[in-house]
Amino acid sequence: MDSHMRASDADRARVADVLHRHTADGRLTLDEFDQRAAAAYAARTIGDLDVLTVDLPPLTESTRGAEPSKEPATSSAAPRLWALAGLVVALIAASGLIGGVTDAAAAGAMMDGMCH
Repeated sequence: MDSHMRASDADRARVADVLHRHTADGRLTLDEFDQRAAAAYAARTIGDLDVLTVDLPPLTESTRGAEPSKEPATSSAAPRLWALAGLVVALIAASGLIGGVTDAAAAGAMMDGMCH
């Protein structure tokens, strides 16, 4: 690709992902990652992006990671939503804003409604 060609948002995101993976592998410090990622998102040309990874080895299969999951995002977020819902119910019950939600069955029904 011509180094003077304009970079797209997808090109910038790809380079930021490469930088992230090299940081996870220990090739870049967090400060270096921050500087290079900022430069990647500000890049105007492919050449601007190329200089950000020129001193890094090509990614291997082990550093590329697994393919993104095809499962819906809600499956991994469900436990966090339940925990958040439980916290909200506990805070509301503790503050006395909802006088009728004091037993576990009512709190569970309220949590179930918040997560579905």
